[in-house]
Amino acid sequence: MEMWFWLALASAVTGGIGAFTHKVAAVWNVDITVLNTYSSVISATILFCCTWYFAGFDSFWTLSTVIAFVGATTYLFTLILKVESLREIDSAIFFPLYKVSGPLFAIILGIIFFSESFSRTEWLGLTFSLLVPLLLITRSENTRQKNLYRGIYILLVASVVGSISIALFKYGTDITQNVWLYLLVSDLFLAFSSVLVLLRKYKSGTVLHMKSETTPRSLKLVGVMGLAQASGAATIIFAFSVGGTLGIVYTINSLYILIPIVLSIIFYNEHWNLRKAVAILLSVMALALLQ
Repeated sequence: MEMWFWLALASAVTGGIGAFTHKVAAVWNVDITVLNTYSSVISATILFCCTWYFAGFDSFWTLSTVIAFVGATTYLFTLILKVESLREIDSAIFFPLYKVSGPLFAIILGIIFFSESFSRTEWLGLTFSLLVPLLLITRSENTRQKNLYRGIYILLVASVVGSISIALFKYGTDITQNVWLYLLVSDLFLAFSSVLVLLRKYKSGTVLHMKSETTPRSLKLVGVMGLAQASGAATIIFAFSVGGTLGIVYTINSLYILIPIVLSIIFYNEHWNLRKAVAILLSVMALALLQ
């Protein structure tokens, strides 16, 4: 197997860990924007050291810098929307549906903007993945979830915005001359965007709000988020840089859904049944075909 595949798979593992921290943030009812600001600083520090050691800081002011800014901004909105959706629906509903819709939109963008093409087997995998929502959305789920339809609506919006974000990062990777520096710039812009959102929402009370959200428990979560963010970004961006296509890499990355679902069942006793198990198994089979 090629290097891009292993990097994409590694991004799925780190992405799954990061996704579970978002679920924890939703359960703890903490401000994800504040935590994301802290975690971006940690991630940027890690990437700064990697950039300094492996690549240097040449080619900073380029078109890819602008793309990094736009991609980071859209990613931030994706993160906020994901947490809002998780407040309404369980992880076992959210993550499989997000796994289906996100790669679907990414594949469409890959075909339109990157002239990507896929085999019959890959199209069969995509068809299988579209069956997953039919297994997950039932009348009983509407009563079990806080607000099923609102949660799914927010999820779909997050999927569209997230797909645009990953397509921007793919385009930036294709045109940049320094991948490590591109990663660093993206993280710095993400942290800056988080601060702007906080300032717009809380204005002069931003510092007090950040202090109220900063607890020993949240700082531990931030540490995990920062490590997951740095490693997840590096693996998926380098998967693109060594030849991975937008649709396939993003679809493999979507394997991350297995980690937060299992962890949510273990730690939060979320609902589980055979129907959901079959849906997740079907999504994994679809991913195998899409590889």
